[in-house]
Amino acid sequence: AVLGKTAFQQGLADYMHKYQYSNTETFHLWDAWELASKMPIGEMMKSWTEQMGFPLLTVVDEKWEDTSVTLTVKQSWFLSDGSELKQDEAKTWCIPIMTCTAAGVQSDMTWMREETAQVTIPLNAASDWVKLNANQEVPMRVCYSKTMIDRLSGGISSMSSPADRAGLLADSYALVKSGAMQPEVLLKLLSSYESETDCIVWESIESVLGGLH
Repeated sequence: AVLGKTAFQQGLADYMHKYQYSNTETFHLWDAWELASKMPIGEMMKSWTEQMGFPLLTVVDEKWEDTSVTLTVKQSWFLSDGSELKQDEAKTWCIPIMTCTAAGVQSDMTWMREETAQVTIPLNAASDWVKLNANQEVPMRVCYSKTMIDRLSGGISSMSSPADRAGLLADSYALVKSGAMQPEVLLKLLSSYESETDCIVWESIESVLGGLH
């Protein structure tokens, strides 16, 4: 999803050709994909493979307009038990932020390499919803603002990807268990799934209901 099919195939072919008669290390493949895609693949892979855990992306500010929204997001190490991080435990990842709205997955991707970043997403209507981590491609949790949760709750029926609908619930449930979200927010979101028919999403619903029980 990050590289795209063409860059993935080209980078792999270049890697195989260059090192067909020699030994390699993992970063050689990352370098080949980076050259083919013009993306910071090496930096991204290093941040995900050389440190423990995965990030929590929190929306800390938002500016809604009729045709777009600008979000300020902050990353931190997600701890499922809600433990407080010590100062020397701070981590950052190189995160490809992919977004989607009722119109589908946005073509632009933002690379988050620092603790905070801004993302601007076009809207089809002033009441449109926005979901980060489109199709749940990146292993991370997302904590939305109340405004975003309200918009997402109202837009479940127009969210075409089962992975997004299931992922939204999974993220929210994980945040409730860690103490980062109030249970009533999750219950309100859950009530928006009354017309759900997809088995993947129902597995997520079952997990949430079982956990809350």
